[in-house]
Amino acid sequence: MIYTASSQYRDFGPDRLQDGRGWLSDVNDLNAWIGVEFEEPVEAVEIVNGFCEFSDKRDWKWHARVATARFQGGADFILKDTMMPQVVALPEKKTFLRMEIVSVHPSERFNVVGMMRLAPK
Repeated sequence: MIYTASSQYRDFGPDRLQDGRGWLSDVNDLNAWIGVEFEEPVEAVEIVNGFCEFSDKRDWKWHARVATARFQGGADFILKDTMMPQVVALPEKKTFLRMEIVSVHPSERFNVVGMMRLAPK
């Protein structure tokens, strides 16, 4: 898979999603997008919303999480404010997916949006 994004905070680029380390948007880029090119067409994706690198997960609420998103050319969908994986069905099979962030669950500390996983399900 190849990941791209509209922005990244410091060294927290979209390629970090490859091994589960997580992506962070740039400061104040609350309208960020993230894209992923799959090796073969997929019907659904699994998303782990938010960012948490520490084992005690204390930093999860420190970063904004996606509340409402839109796949390029599609309808809006809502993500729960949870660290648990969420499966989102796609309207049709895709080899490339661009997810635009429409709104966020607010952070308690940092003005960046985070994501730990965006992968085929």
